[in-house]
Amino acid sequence: MSLEESIKSSGKEFLESVIVGYEISIRIAEAINPSHRNKGFHTTGTVGTFGAGIACAKLLKLDVNKIMHTLGICGTQAAGLFEFVQNGSMIKRIHPGKSAWNGIVAAQLAQKGFTGPSTILEGKYGFLNATSDVYDISKLTQGLGESHRIMRVGIKRHAACRFSHTAIDTALELNSENNINIDNIYEIKIYASKQCVSQTGNYNIGSLLSAQFSTPYAVAVALVNGNANIDSYKSGLTNKEVILLMNKITLIESSNINDNSRQAVVHILMNDKNILEKKLMLPKGEPETPFKKSELEQKSIELYKGNLQAVKAKSLINYVNVLEKESNLKNIIKSIN
Repeated sequence: MSLEESIKSSGKEFLESVIVGYEISIRIAEAINPSHRNKGFHTTGTVGTFGAGIACAKLLKLDVNKIMHTLGICGTQAAGLFEFVQNGSMIKRIHPGKSAWNGIVAAQLAQKGFTGPSTILEGKYGFLNATSDVYDISKLTQGLGESHRIMRVGIKRHAACRFSHTAIDTALELNSENNINIDNIYEIKIYASKQCVSQTGNYNIGSLLSAQFSTPYAVAVALVNGNANIDSYKSGLTNKEVILLMNKITLIESSNINDNSRQAVVHILMNDKNILEKKLMLPKGEPETPFKKSELEQKSIELYKGNLQAVKAKSLINYVNVLEKESNLKNIIKSIN
């Protein structure tokens, strides 16, 4: 939206730019992963830069040659390392903002005549070779125009790492079905993928950032509060009931679950030896398990409330619902100021 404030674009033009940005960034991500991730790169920061740059180039109505240069400029700025998972440091927060900023700069530089290499993706020292050991270049163009990658994007409901979400949803469903008395829980075992265990098996929740990479904490917060939103996450850090329950939870790598699967099995043993167990394959919010419109709006309001009054948040949602009909996005900016 920062670029939007300096040019006059319609809602339809903005939507088109977002769709194009998603298409480019996801295709690049598909070409280089899982190797890219396994080498320690955070796709939000790296590939996100390309998506932001192309979205801005589309808004600026750059020609093909300048779009190519935008990609080249994006590639040399694309950065972001996954080391934050070790202790929950703040660098993860930089990556989305920095990739957006890099994309804006790339498009504006290209607009002014600044150049970038045309082989930034496939070149000997280009992005694919430099940031992955194994890649599939065909993914960049395979089926292009036949479907839109933005339709396959998942949306996070909870304030946790995505790998924790299926366990959270499973625990919440068990609670809804059985009205669990938290005090009567003896232990909880969560069976998940190797990736989930390695990334979210953390019990060191000294900060909000580290807690967001802990499935045991996530499930404890959800069972105690009935949700795992950002407010519950923050308050849980000093909630003795949450901490006590977290220490009764064990996250276990299951040989029956593929490494990158989102599947989770939650096994709850009560003090009276009663056993509650449930399995979910995917969390809510995946393309296969989409949110209702009302659920999306509630999530949006939760995110807006730190900076917007409730009435302005609702006004913004109303604009977004008819965005393609808006002739000038400056009207949206005015609605929330």
